[in-house]
Amino acid sequence: MALNRIGAVMIASPKNSTTAMCDVPDLACIIPRVNPSNFIDNDKVVNEIKEVLNQKMLKAVVLVDSDADEQLLGHFKVHTLERLYGIGKENPESAANVRNAEAKVQMDDPCLVIFTSGSTSRSKPIEYTHSAYVNGVLANINCLRLSKDSIFFFDTVFDWVTGISFCIGSCIVQGLTYVAFPAKAGLDSNHLFTIVRIMAEESVTDANFRKHHLHNMAANKDEIQAMNLDIKLQRVSIGGEPTPPFLIKSFLEIWPNISLLHVYALYGSTEANLCLSQKINNDILDCLDNGAMDVVPGMEVKIVNKKGQLLPIGEAGEICVRSAWVSFCNWDYMNPDLEGRVDTIKKPNGWHSSKDVGVVVNQNCIRLLGRLDFMMKVAGDSIPPALVESKLQEHPDVKKVCVVGVPDDRL
Repeated sequence: MALNRIGAVMIASPKNSTTAMCDVPDLACIIPRVNPSNFIDNDKVVNEIKEVLNQKMLKAVVLVDSDADEQLLGHFKVHTLERLYGIGKENPESAANVRNAEAKVQMDDPCLVIFTSGSTSRSKPIEYTHSAYVNGVLANINCLRLSKDSIFFFDTVFDWVTGISFCIGSCIVQGLTYVAFPAKAGLDSNHLFTIVRIMAEESVTDANFRKHHLHNMAANKDEIQAMNLDIKLQRVSIGGEPTPPFLIKSFLEIWPNISLLHVYALYGSTEANLCLSQKINNDILDCLDNGAMDVVPGMEVKIVNKKGQLLPIGEAGEICVRSAWVSFCNWDYMNPDLEGRVDTIKKPNGWHSSKDVGVVVNQNCIRLLGRLDFMMKVAGDSIPPALVESKLQEHPDVKKVCVVGVPDDRL
């Protein structure tokens, strides 16, 4: 409602910074948290907001919390969240005005813009429509079997697609309970036991753990079991990078009495949200085909060669996806002379090129082989490092493995 009062389209930037916003012309609104903490450089955030305001790029700034100097708070374009809520209480027609504005919104209107991480190129603005956002949230809910009774723990960053879709979106659409934890604090292994206690105290039924969480839990298995906590976990999702089976097995061994505990390995991206998943439990660990994942219902996947031509079953190529929630880069939000800008062309019929390599195993099953840029050329063949790594990882004496290419004039 607060955003509707100023006619803003939400934009989420990577990290706790407004730097990416400086390249966005005619931006409606930014919503920074202005509050000193161990994880946010408050002075840096305030100074960047002032810089953008001085460039006259913004229609409005909404401050969450109020630890900003008088110069910023006194700016005519700056609002506090409390003030916007106050406007609604003071004006009896405010709620009706918001509802009238909402009635004009169409399903294909822009809802939000999420920036990609920028790990492979400059961060790209991905434009989600209202329809794409809601359909993506529903896909996540259905895949993870979330319900209104679910209590979901996730220490993700809110401006990632995981935070906006899996967490905030699931709360809005499904009405579940979301238990948050500071993402940067979650990286610190010293907070492991705090996270475990939170899971018990909040009766968490569903959780998403990143790879470092699983490593920390495996390394502290005995200490966690000694805590003797009543853990009610039913489903755990993992993703972002390949997770070796031994690590999943170590995690499941921590709570052997939870017979119905399932692990969901997920694959997706900022543009495509959730695409593939693999359901894992103790019964199939010994025969697990790691990396072979099922296509999420509602998602279409094809494997193509360099010319964009469809490849038959068993041949590796680039993974392309399309669905009601796949979204695309819209550089219109950015300055046309932006340095490092990589123009992308929307594929015919709504296909998104993932830049990842995979192969069709059978109907509805795709094997992930890694990034297209990481492929190694050996005697004319393209070898995905992930495939070699997964085979080496199967040996019981191998704890961690990383495969890199070495130049060879003969090959």
